[in-house]
Amino acid sequence: ETARVLLGAGNLTGSKRVEVYRGETFLTRKDLLPGGVSVYTFPVEQEERGGLALAWFGASNYTFHQGQATVKVPFNNKDLTAVIDVPNEVRPGQETAWKLTVKDASGRPVQGQASLTVYDKSLDYYAKPEHALSAQALYPQNAQTADRTVNQSNGYFSNYFTGKTENGFAPAPRLPASNLLMTVRPYPHMLGRSRANGIMFKSAMASAPQLAESKATYKESFAEAAEDTSADEAFETAAAPNDAGSADAPRTNFAATAYFNPALPIVNGQSVIKFTLPQSLTAWNILGFALTKNADFGAFTASTVTRKDFMVRLQMPRFYREGDKGVLQAAVTNLTGKKLTAEVALAIQKDQGNALADFGLTDTVKRVAVGANATEFVTWEITAPNEPALYGVTATARSGKASDGEQKTLPVYPGRQRTLATVNTALKNGQNTLELTELNDVPADDMQTAVLTINPSLALSVLNAMPNLLTNPYKDLVSTLNRYAPLAVVHQFYTTYPQLKQAVSKLPKRTGQTAAWNETDPLRLTLLEQTPWLRQAQGRQSKTADLVDLFNPETVQKTLNKELTQLKKFQNESGAFAWFPGGQDDDYLTLYALNAFASAVSFGAEIPQAEAKQAIAYIVPRIEQKLKADKTGSEATVSLALYAAYTLSAFPQNWAQIAQAKPYIKRWADYAGEQARFMTALGQTYAAVVYHRLGDDIKANQYLDLVLSRMKQDKLAGAYFAPEAQSWVWYRDTITTQTATLRALTEIRPQAPQVDAMTQWLLFNRQVNEWNNSKAASQTVFTLLDVMKAKGALSLPVTYQVNWAGEEKRFAFEPMDWTKDLQLVRTGRQISEKAKTAAITKQGAMTDFASLSVLYQTPNVKASSKGVINVTREYFTRFTQDGVQKLRPVQDLDEIKVGDEVEVHLTLTTDSAFEYVLLDDPKPAGFESEELTSGWEWDKLPLYRETRDAATRFFINWVPAGKVTLSYVLRPTVSGKFRALPAQAQSMYAPEFGAHTGTELLTVDK
Repeated sequence: ETARVLLGAGNLTGSKRVEVYRGETFLTRKDLLPGGVSVYTFPVEQEERGGLALAWFGASNYTFHQGQATVKVPFNNKDLTAVIDVPNEVRPGQETAWKLTVKDASGRPVQGQASLTVYDKSLDYYAKPEHALSAQALYPQNAQTADRTVNQSNGYFSNYFTGKTENGFAPAPRLPASNLLMTVRPYPHMLGRSRANGIMFKSAMASAPQLAESKATYKESFAEAAEDTSADEAFETAAAPNDAGSADAPRTNFAATAYFNPALPIVNGQSVIKFTLPQSLTAWNILGFALTKNADFGAFTASTVTRKDFMVRLQMPRFYREGDKGVLQAAVTNLTGKKLTAEVALAIQKDQGNALADFGLTDTVKRVAVGANATEFVTWEITAPNEPALYGVTATARSGKASDGEQKTLPVYPGRQRTLATVNTALKNGQNTLELTELNDVPADDMQTAVLTINPSLALSVLNAMPNLLTNPYKDLVSTLNRYAPLAVVHQFYTTYPQLKQAVSKLPKRTGQTAAWNETDPLRLTLLEQTPWLRQAQGRQSKTADLVDLFNPETVQKTLNKELTQLKKFQNESGAFAWFPGGQDDDYLTLYALNAFASAVSFGAEIPQAEAKQAIAYIVPRIEQKLKADKTGSEATVSLALYAAYTLSAFPQNWAQIAQAKPYIKRWADYAGEQARFMTALGQTYAAVVYHRLGDDIKANQYLDLVLSRMKQDKLAGAYFAPEAQSWVWYRDTITTQTATLRALTEIRPQAPQVDAMTQWLLFNRQVNEWNNSKAASQTVFTLLDVMKAKGALSLPVTYQVNWAGEEKRFAFEPMDWTKDLQLVRTGRQISEKAKTAAITKQGAMTDFASLSVLYQTPNVKASSKGVINVTREYFTRFTQDGVQKLRPVQDLDEIKVGDEVEVHLTLTTDSAFEYVLLDDPKPAGFESEELTSGWEWDKLPLYRETRDAATRFFINWVPAGKVTLSYVLRPTVSGKFRALPAQAQSMYAPEFGAHTGTELLTVDK
């Protein structure tokens, strides 16, 4: 065929050059045409399928003219026509034989394979699947061109392609570029959020090797289909539908996928699909595609419905809980066109025996009149038995010769669940008592597991919280500094505390970045395999080559020397640092490098002094220039002033460069003070340290008082900063900012009482959070070691005298001993009333932690006592007023009606940040989630919400200190009284921390 393109510009007097490209790089032809506007004609060859790109340009009167166009050349020679012969209506349980006919673009039968799926249309509510493959994905149009100059005049074009004509202006893609790499074209649906498509794609692609086998194997793949009968003969001998829905044989097969075959043979253009349909009364979608050995492709869809003229359907909740009061319903449908009177019966079985009495039922036969083309409901009120079991429920309906029956399973779940009662405390010197008042009314027989946990704050316990250094292949300045900084600090604390060099050999060997969690912790309510955090729990496994073992002093020193050598290459002759060796001077990167050196100096580590001095000489005048340029002040300049002053003031005062910079450092601190409205609390910490280093302790203490005034104290978590409106800017109680504040406090007021409280916060944070940043963790560990040394913890032993569950035990540890968390466990009949209280007498220098926890099951659980984690649950019904959706609190839990939208609010209140928290809220029976699918959410917190039949689960990566409310929506589907088991929150990282709501009873009216 021939393509014709109208191109040119009316004011172009000179000639114009036309170039035609195939793909991105290949020049197929070029021509020189006269100026003005003209029609360019050229033939389109077979090898040019996939599209052509055309560009023209010319110049006259010192003006450049150009235009672009694309011509789509489809791969219609690869199209297959696939048609499946499916009846509009079939009976449930019917044996089918559907005929699939496939022809190529010229109408000839083909040899190949097909992928075919028949699934319940209701699955589209979860995720509507697409074809696993498409012609566009296999044969994309790949024609591109672009502007040749930014100095252009107006040109125009109109492209014509005989066949399907497309007129109009096409966008101007980029110019063809040299590309010697094969283009990888991901299938678009693989990049989406659909949870169903990926599975279908993998299943379909599993058949691909069969198309790539030898010819003999390819032919043999169709031999079995052709041995007994031809495709036409197979279609003609399809079995007649049987009455699979009679009252004597109730329908029991309700599979959502009726048929799936990823490698259905196509012989001589035909294939027969034989299978028995499930017995659901529903609509079915048929989705498939055909593919030949030459990659000819064709997709097809169809649909059908399974139904009968006289039908009965069971309508009941997915489950009941022990003692729930509800209903079982049967919907009787009459499509015969005349009124019928039906006799409907309900049967319930357990272990093949009659179990009607278990639900409070005796005579269950009822009569109902059903109009023509109408549906009537028959209802039985029931009370769920007080014993968990799996029941079979059968509804049968008969009217004359017409009959139908349906059988489904109904689980009765326990009316109680494993609940965690826990109390946590900070262990101080002397006697400490833990008492579980929550269990005052719980008998010992209901308690399953009791655990007393002690978390010693030994030097090696603190050190074991530090992650290994995860290297990366990047050789830029920031990546190098992020490796250098923790290596310098770790090497220095091995130098400062030489006893650690030998002691670290006692720590468990790692194969990952972090220490593995205790997977066998008896308090864990959920297996780690059921959470998204299995990799974290196993220590973030990595290749050995990607890890630097920070617990090997020789490895640390060797790697530090290597990174230090590399680091020097980033500095230019000017003294500035660049992103890459030999790159442009960068003020921010220079200050960032100086901050890394300053941090190392503050811990006593050696740094490259010559490079640091040269960088200081470079950066001081540039900081001064930036601050002078900002006349009115701003948050950015105040932050820069304090960051620069804090960094440079950390270097030795006897350096000539620092002596020269000292007036500037003071001026920067004063400038920040003048712009106090922009100064955050972390900035105040920096200012206090700067003035202390400058010898002005009056101002240093004034700023430090401002910082400490923001502090709150908790008996368990220690001292922390209350959340603020700007907390996202300056402070999130991270170990980095907390460590900086603690070091400032020990530098200015080493005897301040807040030192112990802030140290306690860091030690507690280690208990409930995973430290996975080597740079931050190494500085925190060094700071804690310094505090331990000052308090004598590196030279004095610690002892614990434990009195619990009628037994006394004593534990003693030397400063450099290693021990895991101590756990004393009692189970079953070992548990007595004495297990509800524990007494621990402790003698040691540091604050330790302990918890007393019990897993128990009781029908009516009370909400847990206030602790470091708290959770509440509230129910609201939605309503619309003046077009605005509002919420009405459910006061007595008896104001809910069938069909209401019930919004559940789960509020977490914590006194400390927690990582890896599971919030599990069991659903009452008969309530269905509005959200059908599970997935990651990022609105309030980063979390994975999992929607289950009997519960909604929130797997929360990080919970900040403070209060956060999560919500989801339920809809009650049946009337009755239903038990709502307690919602529970538990730290998966430290299972001894958790909380729960109480058991509630919800009443749903019709």
